[in-house]
Amino acid sequence: MSQQPIRKKALILGAGVTGVSCTRYLLAQGFDVTVADSRNHPPGTAELEALLPADHLEFGVSLDQVSLTGVDSLVVSPGLPRTLGLLDRARALGIEAVCDVEIFLRQAKAPVIAVTGTNGKSTLVMMIAHLLRAAGVNALAGGNLGPAALDLLADPTPDYYLLELSSFQLEWLQDPAPAVAVITNITPDHLDRYDSFADYRAAKARVLGDAKRVVLNLDDRESRKLAMTLPVSTPVDWFGASVTEPDAPLIDLQDIPSVNGLMGEHNRINAQAALTVVSVLSLTAQLPEDLWDGFEGLPHRLQLVATINGVRWLNDSKATNVGATLAAAEGLAADEKSRLVLVLGGEGKGQDFAPLQQLVPRLRAVVVTGHDGNRIARLFSERVPVKRAVDMDQVVDMAAALAQPGDTVLFSPACASQDQYRDYQHRGDCFVTAVKELAPKVDE
Repeated sequence: MSQQPIRKKALILGAGVTGVSCTRYLLAQGFDVTVADSRNHPPGTAELEALLPADHLEFGVSLDQVSLTGVDSLVVSPGLPRTLGLLDRARALGIEAVCDVEIFLRQAKAPVIAVTGTNGKSTLVMMIAHLLRAAGVNALAGGNLGPAALDLLADPTPDYYLLELSSFQLEWLQDPAPAVAVITNITPDHLDRYDSFADYRAAKARVLGDAKRVVLNLDDRESRKLAMTLPVSTPVDWFGASVTEPDAPLIDLQDIPSVNGLMGEHNRINAQAALTVVSVLSLTAQLPEDLWDGFEGLPHRLQLVATINGVRWLNDSKATNVGATLAAAEGLAADEKSRLVLVLGGEGKGQDFAPLQQLVPRLRAVVVTGHDGNRIARLFSERVPVKRAVDMDQVVDMAAALAQPGDTVLFSPACASQDQYRDYQHRGDCFVTAVKELAPKVDE
């Protein structure tokens, strides 16, 4: 009687979308998989229970206490800190710790276009994907915005893979070496995780490692600094509103029309960046004349919810940092002259909110909410009317009372959502629901 081959053992730290994706992939590769998570009922529990036996799910445990006995491969969710004691034990045992994107990059059989940045990266990835497909090129997009990177390997190999990469994911990558690396911008974010802005910037810069082509934002000071550190042999192409010879943008911003109703000057710059990527790939000639036909913006990014009594309501819940909120408000300034009722607040991640004060000349009022709402309120309390709300229904009611016909209510929190919501999508959905419930109240 022949013996069954011994299966390699993989330990996955962290459930959620990434954990489920890693589990599916490693099971398909013949691994014996265990998933550990410190939460009792983490996201993805139902999917993992369908994939694995109960004794291969270690939930509600201290990750530093999980056994490494027999483990051949350790796969870590990028959201987990690199200071975990378990990682030190793994290194001492000679076990390599990797994230899902590192596994993907080792297996991918097509060139990778890697996009990172503090703000705008999801929209940019979708724009690039749309243009590549419009040019007749087969492209699969995923990563941080979803689907998870390893899920892309289940499909036939495309002409290009297109990945959105967060700073957390980039921390784990050894040598990304993408065909094209793109950075949208770098502004302070996640300072609750990083010791300094310099550390956060260094994580973002990892996307440039051995990149064959680099596309950067000429308007972004940090990107200009990073360009100075690149090897002379690395071609750099620029986008942005600035014109600085000899580094003028490859595609003139003045030639970029608005994209299917997407609001904000920053979205025109995103479109310029996407066209720059297509240009460096020598695919511009293959684009149709109506190149943006069929493109739709992502929800929760300057999404028009409703216009009620002459007041426009915009959902920008994806704005989880100060830079994103400034970009949204400043982009709208180029489109219109209306005053803003600005809704801010949530989990501030250690940010400095002071730059938001530059918006005061455009503000009708501010409504704050969430964990850091009071911190933000103090910045505006002597300059514009400020109201404090405890939940989304109250946010919308207060904003409605403050807004005048012709104004815009901009829900662009400049904060993370986990103090009150599952994620920014849940927060945005709650805002949309509250606004839609407002319309009948107004009509009564």
